[in-house]
Amino acid sequence: MKRFFYLVFTLVLAAIISAFFSPMSARAQVGISLYPVKFDISVEPGKPYADAITVINPNDFPIGVQPEVENISAGDEGAIDLVDTDIPHGLTAWISMDRMPFTLAPQERREVPFTITVPTGGGEPGSHYGVILFRGIPVAGTPSNGIGISGRVGSVVLATVPGDAVKTGLIESFTGPGSFLARGPVDFTFKVKNTGNSHFEPQGKITLSGPLVKTTDLSFEPRIVFPGHNRTFKAKWDTRYGFGPITATLNIMVPDSGSQNATLTFFMFPWQEALGFLALVFIIGFFWRMFRKNFRIVKISSPK
Repeated sequence: MKRFFYLVFTLVLAAIISAFFSPMSARAQVGISLYPVKFDISVEPGKPYADAITVINPNDFPIGVQPEVENISAGDEGAIDLVDTDIPHGLTAWISMDRMPFTLAPQERREVPFTITVPTGGGEPGSHYGVILFRGIPVAGTPSNGIGISGRVGSVVLATVPGDAVKTGLIESFTGPGSFLARGPVDFTFKVKNTGNSHFEPQGKITLSGPLVKTTDLSFEPRIVFPGHNRTFKAKWDTRYGFGPITATLNIMVPDSGSQNATLTFFMFPWQEALGFLALVFIIGFFWRMFRKNFRIVKISSPK
């Protein structure tokens, strides 16, 4: 029986030691870096656009790289899906590049050129989307002790074909706090709908004003709104207290729609702190009257 328990103990101890001291590289992932990660360009029919993506091997061993190209199907809230077939607003049919795999030495970087050519008379005006991807593949010299290949990385290409390209949109909603708020911070949310056939990034601000507050401008992060879809934007007024009626005015600029505006009003007052202050004043006043009722302050003159 002792020999049995000794054997079990030895096996468990060996498993623990193996888990703690096994090489970290056995669980490592081969990575690929690149830049830029986005191209937002305009391409005229019949006039090729040429550029390049820098692909980097950040590892201390060589890796293989397989270039790939896919279309992007856009959706609400900036969602994108990769599609390997032709779709409306797709871009891959116009992208030319060498798609043969290549090898990067440790720490090597390489520029991968590509060209986008919109056919004359065959390019529908508006936005077209695609992504140029790079997938890591094993090559001779890559450690074989369990290292895995990470997922693909890529540069998104947002191309606009001039012509009847329309960048229009509108504010679908603008929401903030309820009609009454005791204290901050105050969150605002608004949604923009793209009613055209080209993507855009709305620019603008939210302005807070009121008789008892300092006029304040709030910014929001610019985000792409795809054609036929909407996108939610958020802003925060990072304050603790506010007083009186406050009006929040949203103003954004949409390229072909001009200025778009929306407003909302709310009342802000720190009633809990105000009640606490009044209670403190009442208590102080009560004890002061008690003191004056039970004690008299007498001035004593010293004898001459």
